[in-house]
Amino acid sequence: MTPEAPDLRYPIGEFSPPRDITRDQLDAWIDDIARLPADLRRAVAPLTDARLDTPYRPGGWTVRQVSFGRLGHRNRGAHRVRQEYTTCPTAT
Repeated sequence: MTPEAPDLRYPIGEFSPPRDITRDQLDAWIDDIARLPADLRRAVAPLTDARLDTPYRPGGWTVRQVSFGRLGHRNRGAHRVRQEYTTCPTAT
């Protein structure tokens, strides 16, 4: 019997949202999103073109597509989180 192959669409597992969300968690998530563009730039700066054009899984996006696509949309995601943060009735 062979073990079941991992689902490469979810390399760290499927998302499971927290049951309760606090204001501190929201603040931390907003900070994470704000730092993401700089973190991505640092992570991909030393990569060669061959590495940038390597998909993270068979049939998946390349590092270049994921990283540069996210860098171009950095403010949009942070704006959405801030908008939800200010109207989120479940945060305590």
